[in-house]
Amino acid sequence: MSKQQIITIILISLVLMSISIIAFAQETTITFDQVVTGEITNDNPAVRYQFQGTAGDVISISMTATQQGLDSYLNLLDANGNVIFRDDDSGGNLNSLLGPFTLPADGVYTIEATRCCPPVGPQGSTGPYELRLMRTKLNVVSLDERITVDLTDAESSVAFALDADSVGDVLRIAASKIAGDADFFIEVRDPQGMNINGGGTFGEMTQFTVEPIIINQSGRYLINIRRQSTDQFGAPETDSVRLSFIVSQPTIQPLQLGETVSGVIDDQNPSAYYAFNATASDLLRMTGAETVGSQAFEVVLYGPDGFSITGAATPFTDTPGQFTVDPVQIFEGGQHLAIVRRISVEGPVVSGVSEYTFTISPSQTAFLQPGIEITDTVGGDQNFEKVFRFDGVEGQTIRITLRSVNNNYAPGLNVQGPGNGMPGFEPAFDMGMGGGGDSSFIVGMNGGIPATATYEVTLPATGTYLFRVNNGMFSPSGPLSGMFGLLVEVL
Repeated sequence: MSKQQIITIILISLVLMSISIIAFAQETTITFDQVVTGEITNDNPAVRYQFQGTAGDVISISMTATQQGLDSYLNLLDANGNVIFRDDDSGGNLNSLLGPFTLPADGVYTIEATRCCPPVGPQGSTGPYELRLMRTKLNVVSLDERITVDLTDAESSVAFALDADSVGDVLRIAASKIAGDADFFIEVRDPQGMNINGGGTFGEMTQFTVEPIIINQSGRYLINIRRQSTDQFGAPETDSVRLSFIVSQPTIQPLQLGETVSGVIDDQNPSAYYAFNATASDLLRMTGAETVGSQAFEVVLYGPDGFSITGAATPFTDTPGQFTVDPVQIFEGGQHLAIVRRISVEGPVVSGVSEYTFTISPSQTAFLQPGIEITDTVGGDQNFEKVFRFDGVEGQTIRITLRSVNNNYAPGLNVQGPGNGMPGFEPAFDMGMGGGGDSSFIVGMNGGIPATATYEVTLPATGTYLFRVNNGMFSPSGPLSGMFGLLVEVL
């Protein structure tokens, strides 16, 4: 072996040793209730700690700056290196408080102590910190039990456990501020640690309701209550707050499609629940109206998974005092909820009496017939889009042709339908057309000049597809009104 080869081997060995030492130094072992100190610098913007966790452990991790300047941030990684929980400012004053969080499995977990937020350049917030890993003490709460909580600098968050065994039950949490100026937030996590709902106070608000909480699996649900990290003006929160909350089962009234229902909601009964059954690919229509002189209201629809599908409110329409939403696309069959609440256009505080009427019925959306072109007008201030429905079959190939009938129209189209989880079809964002399910944007075309656009696609699933036509042409004063022709052919 030559002298040059020996030197090369020695250098490689030194490099490997230094890498191992750095990796070991960055993943210090930490135990429960241990407080460790560290420092975030521009050269070392993240420090890692490892601990042994057991499935079912409820943990919290705090990272507190010991000098001004550091905006802390925490990541929790599982044994595979995946981030499963993160937190920025829940500890108040730009400090992090991650959890309470239920560990999903036995294994080695990694805490990454770092800073928020990624700087544009090489510089970011820096400074020393204290980090603590804790097992969280859970207070068990029962239905209809009113609990009082004090949130202070010394204890800015508390956690409660709710044991639920009846899958399909619907719950809600009504919370109110008793004393103090600080705002607070409540989040609910299912037995797998998924955040399923939450809400909080803001400004002059003194009460709110977290609803609906749908029990999707039996087990222990976590109710985390924490003081907001900043006040309504964005300054670090230093005030305390005393609050109370109660978990209860609302009264749910049955609703038949096509049935018109009326009711009254007020301070004592701020929301009303209705349940109806729908099947996947149903298209529905929702209309509502408030009694003259009463408080404005909204109706929000929720799917069987507890996620919102769509909503409408009486003040935010072309005809104040009433609303129409058509179509409402259903992607998951089963029991759906319609919840009626009061709203205010003047701010977050709501009071007064609302007398409401609403109906959920089959959609009146026009059908697209294969081989028959539809011509219509779209655009302008009051006519943003025209919606049509097409009942497709899995594996069916269709050709879509959208053309300008006059020079005031440029093709604009979105097609939304069931995706069936097929590769190449990306899940749709929640556009008020589905909080869950397998909806996908199949086609999206937008132009700026008059033209004829043609597109062929094979449908991924049997079901209803919505064709949303809009005008891609604008003028300095706003969107133009133009004429289009839409044709769907089955190949």
